[in-house]
Amino acid sequence: MGFKNIRCRRKMPTVVDAECCIACGACVDICPENVYDLKDVAVTTRKEDCTDCGLCIDECPSECIDFE
Repeated sequence: MGFKNIRCRRKMPTVVDAECCIACGACVDICPENVYDLKDVAVTTRKEDCTDCGLCIDECPSECIDFE
């Protein structure tokens, strides 16, 4: 009898602070799930599709993105 490798992850989608977002599009370009839609500011449009990878957090030059 063996053990399966089970990965547990808490669902924590990202949020963008609209006050500091410069709408550069870095999050849009890096997101593998395409959860961002660029308008005047970058906003999370499909939080349910966010996989919590954190790529956008590392990529944001204004440090405006964080986990919810």
